[in-house]
Amino acid sequence: GVDSWSEEIYSAAYDEDYAVGGIAFDAAGEAWIPYNRSYLSVARWSASSGWYGDESVGTWGSSNYHPIELDTLGEPIMMHSYGLEHRVNSAWIHSDVESFSVDPYDLAVTSSGDPRLGLRHGSHLEFIEPNAEGYWIYTEIDEMKTYCSR
Repeated sequence: GVDSWSEEIYSAAYDEDYAVGGIAFDAAGEAWIPYNRSYLSVARWSASSGWYGDESVGTWGSSNYHPIELDTLGEPIMMHSYGLEHRVNSAWIHSDVESFSVDPYDLAVTSSGDPRLGLRHGSHLEFIEPNAEGYWIYTEIDEMKTYCSR
């Protein structure tokens, strides 16, 4: 509600822990927040329980930005520079998107819960989505230009 925000500090177990970008809220208002602990992890927060559900994703934390979205079942889908992680039945499933690290990139989820990725591949912008068989389909949008101003 209005003016109802209050601070609740997440006390990490290690000095190296730090938040890495995104936050996703489910229909009940629970938050999923990715953070780096050498390996990528997520913490959960709810108004009724506070911080809970700290989970290791099991993937090397490869970048400082991890966009996170929820599928139609309220399970997180998270992107990083080496692939996509999707939590299914309490297990994290990794999917390679590229054979090398990409940067920059971003993630969106359709109303049917399917991930859509945008990333730079070399000097080109690509749009990536899964096909009916679950394979990634790449669409090259255009060459990305670098502009400098003085």
